[in-house]
Amino acid sequence: MARPSTRPRLALAVALLAASFACVAPPDPPLDHAAFEDVRRIVAALDDVAGEYRLAVDERGAVVDPVRLRVLGTLMHDAEVYAQRFAAPERAALHELAVAIGGRAPAAGVVATARALRRQALARRRLVLAPGAPPPRARAEEMWRSQCAGCHGPTGVGDGVQGLDLEPEPKNFHDPEVMAALTPSRAFSRIVDGVRGTAMPSWGYLSVAERWALAFLALSFQHDPAAVDRGRGVARRHQVSVSPSWLADRTDPELGDELRALGLDQAAVADVIAFARAEAGFAPTTGPFAEVRGALSDGVVSYRARRFDQAPAHFAAARARLLVQIDELRAADPALAASLEVRFRHLSRVVAQGALAEVVERETAGVQSLLDRAESSLRRRRVCGGIRLALERVGLVAIALGLALGHALGQALGQRRRRAAVPAVAALLVGAPLGFAVAGTDAAGFVVLTAALVAIVALWSRPSAALAAAMALVAAVAAGELTSGLAAGPLYAGLAGIAALALASAAIGWLARGTASPITAAVTVVAAVIATTAAAGHGAWLIWARGGGEVALLAVPRIEAIGLYPVATVVAWSVAAAVLGTLAVTLRRRSARPTAPAARV
Repeated sequence: MARPSTRPRLALAVALLAASFACVAPPDPPLDHAAFEDVRRIVAALDDVAGEYRLAVDERGAVVDPVRLRVLGTLMHDAEVYAQRFAAPERAALHELAVAIGGRAPAAGVVATARALRRQALARRRLVLAPGAPPPRARAEEMWRSQCAGCHGPTGVGDGVQGLDLEPEPKNFHDPEVMAALTPSRAFSRIVDGVRGTAMPSWGYLSVAERWALAFLALSFQHDPAAVDRGRGVARRHQVSVSPSWLADRTDPELGDELRALGLDQAAVADVIAFARAEAGFAPTTGPFAEVRGALSDGVVSYRARRFDQAPAHFAAARARLLVQIDELRAADPALAASLEVRFRHLSRVVAQGALAEVVERETAGVQSLLDRAESSLRRRRVCGGIRLALERVGLVAIALGLALGHALGQALGQRRRRAAVPAVAALLVGAPLGFAVAGTDAAGFVVLTAALVAIVALWSRPSAALAAAMALVAAVAAGELTSGLAAGPLYAGLAGIAALALASAAIGWLARGTASPITAAVTVVAAVIATTAAAGHGAWLIWARGGGEVALLAVPRIEAIGLYPVATVVAWSVAAAVLGTLAVTLRRRSARPTAPAARV
């Protein structure tokens, strides 16, 4: 019987790998640094509208403060200018808001529109308005005394000598109406740009760290030391983690809503806010990711100081620490864990490229913001998180390889069960601790998943095959974890590609010769397709990452737990199955042709 050629097998594996690119979930896009300053200025104008329009126009459309209304109109005019490079729908939405303000529309609709446009402007470009490291309080107090107290007063009451005759008068940072709508990010923009139509000048020559320091200090004046002391104790007892990135873009009412969701009463909420604004915003962040945040902050500080020999080491230490801790987050929120890993890779890339300090700080602020969300997710962790973690870490590749290899080994060693069981059990004894170690606190979920797979295999295979499947599963987990720490994952992508090629070749050979049982061939075919999908996933990420995010991947609904697109997966696998079946039938027909008898000598 003629031996099938290896060329069709190689062609099939390559075709499966290419088809599976349609099943790959695209990573998060990078930050839009080019548009950052324009977006920040637009967001600042929208902040002013959302916070102060009610003070200028009441709910009936009557003008309460004509000077304030004039200032808001000027800000919206500037916002329309900054938006000239944006898409037409965004420009039109800003223009409609400016027309509503000029027409003295009721306050409720204008404020709601301003807040919605603000959220959209930041989310569309994945921008975060926050510092990358805690701002220096001592430097902020020094600059306040020399630069700000003349108008705003030593304690921020607005009673400085130089500001007595100004119109509008300097902000009073003890006024409840003013402070209810103020955030550090809004104060940051006013420090950078000044406020047209007022005596507030631009302090754009200050460093980014100094601007954030002044912005955070402006929100600290209204809190008395006693409330700060009480809030420190409440935060410690309830394990409330307060970070500068969490505080930077939230008003006091927004902070209060999140703290009440943690079970704090109104008095405790007020004290924690006082502690957060007056002290915690300037200090290293505590909580489960404290070491990660500390290393990130050290990296930002080193990069600001142009210590380029030290900064990369700090960022690398932060990512290494995150990889140790990310297991628990994967159980609670796999999508967020993936976003954190992708964002860390963006940060590593811009640091390696020697980008501007502002760019590095924005990327770091994005990571810090995701860490805020991660801490919130860990508080709401589900009971089934261990099983989800095991599924996400092991992946469909390990499951498919375990089933296929287990069944194949079971058939090959079926006549020597006892001898086959000894190495399988030994491998389990070695591999299981590795699997438990990489699964971290979720060893129970890993055990449940492994036991379920062993039971499934045992239903239709021999005992030695069940053991071999479990062995392959544990080994795949260990191998996957050893390779997942690489910056770009080329080794894992290569291993998955080799596995796909081998499985596809085996499936074609078995189907062509008819030497394997139908279930062995079917499981191997499925394993080959799944392996190609995983290889495509890592390969697509490599292409996307090295292309700076310019390569557009398919954007349709995905299943976050396994990182696949359901619709595209069905299409790609159907095409692959059709190609596989056609090729198998062709090879079988060729191998069935009679061959000429050998000539006798």
